[in-house]
Amino acid sequence: MKRMVILNPKARQGTAEQLVDRLRLRLKPGTERFEVQSTRYRGHATQLAREALKAGFDHLIAVGGDGTFSEMINGFYEAGQPLNLEAMASPLMLGTGCDFGRSYGLPKGLTDQLNRLTQGREYRIDLGKVTLGEQVRYFVNIGGFGLSGQVNQILEQQKGSLGFLSGKAAFFLASLRGILTGKNAKVRLVIDGGPPVEMTSKLVALANGQFFGGGMWIAPQASNEDGWLDLVVLGDLSAWETLRQFPLVYQGLHLGRPGVLCQKITVLEASSEEPVWVDLDGEVVGQLPARFEVVRQGLKIWV
Repeated sequence: MKRMVILNPKARQGTAEQLVDRLRLRLKPGTERFEVQSTRYRGHATQLAREALKAGFDHLIAVGGDGTFSEMINGFYEAGQPLNLEAMASPLMLGTGCDFGRSYGLPKGLTDQLNRLTQGREYRIDLGKVTLGEQVRYFVNIGGFGLSGQVNQILEQQKGSLGFLSGKAAFFLASLRGILTGKNAKVRLVIDGGPPVEMTSKLVALANGQFFGGGMWIAPQASNEDGWLDLVVLGDLSAWETLRQFPLVYQGLHLGRPGVLCQKITVLEASSEEPVWVDLDGEVVGQLPARFEVVRQGLKIWV
């Protein structure tokens, strides 16, 4: 096995690079080739992953948060095609949200995660694919627009002031601000090629995994192995109505409540005459219009 670690040095309050020797000690034995590369700018994990796969590496490990793992996953594809469907990806979660790992019950501590990784198992999972104009991106966990995009913008803008908080607390405070200051958007949705549906929504989420926002259980019925995306829509809810629903989202009890819709789909085309931000795995990537679709069994992971 040829294994590469792609590490975000800003993770763990900027101390992640101090872990290199520890990672090498645990992950190098038994490999034919082993390297550690650190990201230096946004999108660098994608570039490093593509270069690694083209160089013959077959197991890539992202050390950071959901954003680092998502960036790395995008490097498994180029021009809409997989570079190596047999190569494996693994996360070591040190970031703010760490939501992808919740769907697999990954432990929080690095030692426990390393133990799990060395004794893990292989899964073939689905991906989400998003087309925004000429830009094509993939997500491993959850994509969406509306409130989620607003919240992730708030987190990006206030990294300094919220950086001392835990992931759950930072997302909670950013979500409160987004609920109180953001506005609902008029959107046009086409689901699986059906008739257009126009609505006003607070949030639209396309879920491959179950959790986002530092532990919000937005899609309890989602599975990244079932060949579907779970479409979850919070409708034209007021700030007060959203705040009342907010605690239920952490428990996965919001489905079926007034103003909340959920169904399994394969393709969603979304547009709006208003500026509506799109986010993928916690990163804002652009604005509507966008096309979301599932890529069945598009990635092999080891967790």
